[in-house]
Amino acid sequence: MDDATREAVLARILRFGLTTAEDVQLHVCNDVSLNAVRKLLAKLVESGWLNAYPLPERDKYFVAGKAAVLDRSLDPRKSSAFGPLALPTRIAMLTYCSRHAVIKPTAEEFKTQFTDFCRPGLSVTNYVYETGDLFRIGWLLVDHGTEPKKVISKLRKVIRDRKGLPAFKAAMLKGEFFISVLVPTDGRGEHLRRVYSKQPLRVIDVRFVTIPELLPLLVMEG
Repeated sequence: MDDATREAVLARILRFGLTTAEDVQLHVCNDVSLNAVRKLLAKLVESGWLNAYPLPERDKYFVAGKAAVLDRSLDPRKSSAFGPLALPTRIAMLTYCSRHAVIKPTAEEFKTQFTDFCRPGLSVTNYVYETGDLFRIGWLLVDHGTEPKKVISKLRKVIRDRKGLPAFKAAMLKGEFFISVLVPTDGRGEHLRRVYSKQPLRVIDVRFVTIPELLPLLVMEG
């Protein structure tokens, strides 16, 4: 294993908080088998560079280990397991970004690149953006299986908290802003879509995207 591979794995973790074998294969080691990637990650765990924690169905997720924390002067909490609320959010966002043509900036990158979209006290951690023929900025909202009206209320709050920002309002009016609601099943997405359609937000592209990996985590959470 070369240093570049090790650094690329850590870079995924620092961007998303964690990574998985499937994510590493897709974005770091796409020329080797998934089994080979798992062996590589096991070696990084043995060396102390990564920590591994369990996921359903005997899978694992990986965060920075003690060696990486010391080497990069990271917050020691970055080597800890995620709690039952944070883990589904992190896995859903990682999976979405792995499978869609979007870029997820870190909070620091977003504040530097999109200053006009920021103000004190306003979270920037769930932003992504698409590049291509049309630049579009988006927000990821993870469904934790709560009552549908609460999910839609959170969706509306994303807009309400930001509509006072001129850059954000301009992006909405130009069709350059979207919200992806990450749901555990197609059925759940369709149900939320019907609830939302009763009072949709104008000029906002709201998508309900199924992330199957989310379902077993919500079962564990419940």
